[in-house]
Amino acid sequence: MVAVLTRRSMSQRLSVLLVILGLVWGLMLLRYTVQQPRHQTSQELREQILELSHRYVRVLREEKENAPGGPQGTALAGYADLKRTIAVLLDDILNRLSKLEGKIHLMSNSTSTNASSSSQPAGGAPDGTSRLHPHAPNRL
Repeated sequence: MVAVLTRRSMSQRLSVLLVILGLVWGLMLLRYTVQQPRHQTSQELREQILELSHRYVRVLREEKENAPGGPQGTALAGYADLKRTIAVLLDDILNRLSKLEGKIHLMSNSTSTNASSSSQPAGGAPDGTSRLHPHAPNRL
């Protein structure tokens, strides 16, 4: 095989190399698309969040009970950790709400613009003048 490759011209060797690289790239792309994780539904995500929350609370309770200083020693540490977790969750919720409000605002503006443009007469402006020549009235 090596002897065959050495007898070929440079363009033939380059084309063989490009074909091999293309096949490897195609196989890697196919492998990625087949093994790509599936999208989770919102119900599955809610269940996963609830399960993780239950496990988190369970671990906090076990740490509180097994602490060397007794249950009172880690109560404040667990409270501070829980407070930070809730703050992060609330911040994420606020970010999502602001994005959603922006999208709703854009949609409401576009629908009001469409409604106002559809209420105008076919000739142009609502006062009966032409859009091209605002000083000249429309002739019907």
